[in-house]
Amino acid sequence: MLTAFVLARHGYLARALILVEALLALGDEGQGARFARALLRFLANDFVGALSDLDGLEADAAKHVRSVTPTVIDIHRYLRARCYCETGHRQEGEAMARTTYGVTLPSSGVLKS
Repeated sequence: MLTAFVLARHGYLARALILVEALLALGDEGQGARFARALLRFLANDFVGALSDLDGLEADAAKHVRSVTPTVIDIHRYLRARCYCETGHRQEGEAMARTTYGVTLPSSGVLKS
């Protein structure tokens, strides 16, 4: 995962995503690799793919409630809200942001409290 993170930080999102996809294909079904794929898809503007990955992560989180921290849940909700806004479901994204964080999303996409 560290290599994928370093690649992404240096702007090589496609390479990082290929690396994470390879780890998943080799059988790494941990939440770390699946979350990395969701985050990389989000950063690569593949919002539909990121939403799909988040759905899978949240389905697993429901099974393993104890292993999911509030911070992880907040990150998932933030990504989901942003993905909704980017895919034309702005009302759902804003509603999620309001209920989770008490913020509104202006048309520029920058959060305001």
